Amino acid sequence: MEEPPRRLLWKAPIPAPSLPAQPPRPCQRLWAHCQVPHFSWFLVVSRPVSDACLVPPEGTLLCSSGHPGVKVTFPPGATEEPRRVSMQVVHMAGRELRALLGEPEAAVSPLLRLSQSGPPSFLQPVTVQLPLPSGVTGHGLDRARLHL
Repeated sequence: MEEPPRRLLWKAPIPAPSLPAQPPRPCQRLWAHCQVPHFSWFLVVSRPVSDACLVPPEGTLLCSSGHPGVKVTFPPGATEEPRRVSMQVVHMAGRELRALLGEPEAAVSPLLRLSQSGPPSFLQPVTVQLPLPSGVTGHGLDRARLHL
């Protein structure tokens, strides 16, 4: 017997009719809702947006569509043959990082994953740009405690 297709509906808090729509507050949650004909295992998985480009010998710039502050610059001469480069950006929860490290003041930027086809190394250094973690500014930045 063929199963009917599963539908996934996103539910969000509905603002009062007299108030303009606002983004959810931190205590509010978005909900995934699906209708199925029987019980099974359920999990919501969100995969990061993947961006990719072909890097020619002339060089190029790859920007994340998920986070505009994340960029990778490939200078001219970085590769002899064109190669495909992909990036994924994942937003990290500062709370989880602080618990993992045991450092209550730790802050984190988005996590960047890069992959490529072709040789493992580039012929010229590639520049990776990530935004500073939330709350960290250039004025109070202790470069000895900043790790990339």
